[in-house]
Amino acid sequence: MPIPHPIRMHARRCLTMLMTAVLVACGTSTPATPQPLQLTQMPYDITTLPTTWSTFNLNDWPANRFEPVHIFGTDYDGNGKLEATLMFDFLPVGGEVRAPFDGQVREVRDQAESCDSEIYLLPANEDPSHPSVSLDHVIPVDTMRTPGATFKAGDVIATLGKWQCTENFARFELMVLAQTEQGLKAECPLRLLAQPQASTVDAQLKEVMQAWNALNPHSPYPDEVLQNGICAVPYTQP
Repeated sequence: MPIPHPIRMHARRCLTMLMTAVLVACGTSTPATPQPLQLTQMPYDITTLPTTWSTFNLNDWPANRFEPVHIFGTDYDGNGKLEATLMFDFLPVGGEVRAPFDGQVREVRDQAESCDSEIYLLPANEDPSHPSVSLDHVIPVDTMRTPGATFKAGDVIATLGKWQCTENFARFELMVLAQTEQGLKAECPLRLLAQPQASTVDAQLKEVMQAWNALNPHSPYPDEVLQNGICAVPYTQP
């Protein structure tokens, strides 16, 4: 068996290194793995939720049926359809909704029947084909009505109007879609909060839930939710 010539071996190594460098420079290297979505903050200041409760008759709808932050994964209607969003309820009309991360507007869908809109958001540097995050039943500020409009976490991107055009309160939904082994699912948004914000929000939510239970015997948070948090399940059908 002939012994490889050392000059040829060196040349082959150099050629391999050169080809690798060219491929990388031309962008043919293996694409980076997409980073998991993270929310850097909540879209609404939940510490202010109790300030509006005194304006409601807790014996009437919706206070006698729903909580101020709905429980993700709960069957509220008894038809097997689980709550697939994080819904904030009993909010003041005109309240501000803030961006939960840096990103851009993907699409705005106006909803004449409810006098509001749904904004689809795309995190910064994400592939446009990825599933969206949406804020439903909000009124976009003028600068956020155009697809491609950019924002930073914490920017006011919408306000709140009267629920179903006529009620004296507002409510809105945060939905996050995720690709799973079982297909496209809605994911509980609180699972995506980055630390230390996740721990802060968890503590704030517990205070809100305890305050609600002290006032309202009709739709209290169950003990299990008080202990384990607002995500009854991690994923459900959107």
